[in-house]
Amino acid sequence: MRKRKHSPEFRERAVKQTLTGDESIKDIAAGLGISYWTLQDWRREYLESQKNEPETRKKSSAEEELKRLRAEVASLRMDNTILKKYAAMLSRDD
Repeated sequence: MRKRKHSPEFRERAVKQTLTGDESIKDIAAGLGISYWTLQDWRREYLESQKNEPETRKKSSAEEELKRLRAEVASLRMDNTILKKYAAMLSRDD
């Protein structure tokens, strides 16, 4: 038996049909001409990818925000140090 290659679009439509349809996975698989187990595997992979995707996005945006805030804190500390030195110089001149 030769394996057929199905496009990612076909796989996604099939999986979404299992998630939104009233038919059983067996009926959907039979209607599409694929095995029940193939559709189950596609569905599992799709659900895992959807579950992990938002976490990755959140994590990267949180890391970027943290990096930006750390740079801002460093800049403000440097500004504060410069202002303290300038204030000390002005108080000596009086």
